[in-house]
Amino acid sequence: MIFNSVSQLDRYYDKVKHLPRGLRVSPGLSVSHFDLADPARRYSRLGVRDIRAVEAAADRLSGFMFHCQCENDSLPDFGRVVDHIAATYGPLLKKVKWVSLGGRGLHPTGLRFEGLHRQV
Repeated sequence: MIFNSVSQLDRYYDKVKHLPRGLRVSPGLSVSHFDLADPARRYSRLGVRDIRAVEAAADRLSGFMFHCQCENDSLPDFGRVVDHIAATYGPLLKKVKWVSLGGRGLHPTGLRFEGLHRQV
């Protein structure tokens, strides 16, 4: 179950603590060309922006969902976002079991993913 906010996680935690839990986190960087899909825009609801809030909730989570690929068709931009997430959230990523780089957009057909192996 992926929560859109820490307050949602707080509200429902006791009911879902037996399930895998995730939190939608803003990567703080966007490569979207579509304003509503930009998780880094002011007042976006596409993820928690406050890293201190994410850190405080991390012990109750099994993963993070970064809404960061909506309307992206650029492999180099994908690499920039992955690098940015690793640099910003690296220590937190080591605490969770999974990470989703969600959103519609990156079309891997015909693209080569060589060189995108990132180490956190």
